[in-house]
Amino acid sequence: MIVLPKGIAYTPPTTPPANYVDELVNAKLAKLRLLPSELCSDPGFLRRVTIDITGRLPTEDECRQFQDDKDPAKRAKAIDRLLERKEFAEIWAMKWAELLMIRTTNGVSDKSAFLYANWLTERISKNVPINQMVRELLAANGGTFRNAAPISTRSRTIR
Repeated sequence: MIVLPKGIAYTPPTTPPANYVDELVNAKLAKLRLLPSELCSDPGFLRRVTIDITGRLPTEDECRQFQDDKDPAKRAKAIDRLLERKEFAEIWAMKWAELLMIRTTNGVSDKSAFLYANWLTERISKNVPINQMVRELLAANGGTFRNAAPISTRSRTIR
């Protein structure tokens, strides 16, 4: 619970949001009467976005190329490049695998868990929407040895 004292002067920023995420964040900050942080430096941005999206630090070459890029849209382009990397799919598959409790136990073999995790990584790398992946998981039948492929190759579907 947060209690905000009355009478604190607050003037919301006039900088227009760059996207819908900014709109949501700005709305929350306005409710809390907090000012957003200033834009970070280019090296700080690249380090943060690379860790957030791929789970690793940028290489020296990536840092140099980003610093040398004079395009005003270089930050958006960097994000798009990082989202295309295999590390993005792998880190998000790992996070989902933990939530879905994909692990080997007495009843689940290493191969089953491996096939399930590979299916999940492949779906994320192909930018399959979460609702479609959930539909495929709920509609799946049989074991992962036979049905590690997407549901579109199976006869059963959920509408």
